[in-house]
Amino acid sequence: MNQKNIGIFIAQLRKEKGLTQEELACILSVNNKTISRWENGVTMPDLSLLQTISKELGITVTELLNGRRMNKQELLNLKNTINELLTFHTKENKDKLNKTIKLIKTIITTIFTIAIFICLLCDYLINNTFSWSLIVLTSIVFSWIIIIPFTNNKNYIKTVLLKLTIFLIPFLWSLSQIIENTLILKIGSITSILSLTYIWIIYLLFKHVYRKKRSLTINLAILLLIPLELSINLTISYFINLNIISSNNFLNIFILLIILLLCNIINKIISSF
Repeated sequence: MNQKNIGIFIAQLRKEKGLTQEELACILSVNNKTISRWENGVTMPDLSLLQTISKELGITVTELLNGRRMNKQELLNLKNTINELLTFHTKENKDKLNKTIKLIKTIITTIFTIAIFICLLCDYLINNTFSWSLIVLTSIVFSWIIIIPFTNNKNYIKTVLLKLTIFLIPFLWSLSQIIENTLILKIGSITSILSLTYIWIIYLLFKHVYRKKRSLTINLAILLLIPLELSINLTISYFINLNIISSNNFLNIFILLIILLLCNIINKIISSF
């Protein structure tokens, strides 16, 4: 890309079109001195003007930047070269990303493995059996299953949600067996189902509705927290035979409604600009 050749080429095309520097400057909404500086090779046209200049002078941006007209074969060859470079660059970036992800997976797996080994060893040396370390083991294995993605990273959030949906209740069952307390499974299962239902609804709303109806999505996300909180509290109250619904719950609902109101006010202010 030669700045002087580009300037000469612009001058040549301008004259072919029968335009003066002032006329071309008027079309491009720039100063006529700017056109003179381009044609004398003093400065280059701004990137934002390349498409407009090319259109007005009847050439492609590629020809403008090369400072000469190009035949179809040259343009095709250049296009192929650019595509090859872009493909190579994309592949190179993808390979780097995959290597980084693989390294992160290895580090996480190593840390988790060491943590499990240390907990099991300490538990056995202190108690001569495995007790609390089994809770740690189960929790770490569950965390590893959720954190480490087994599918395409583009769908990582969906993958995590699917794994939570599949493995959360089995995880709670394992804990209830280790602790020998079925209440964990009973309360945990219902609250997990309620929470996961809410999370899935929010995920689907943000994926399919948010771009078209942002305000509606945010309003629903906040409003759905109210029945979620009440349902979880009612579930816990039922199983422990104690009413845990108090004024704090109503305070939380009030705060959520205030947040909802503020979100709508901010949205209207932003929309007015």
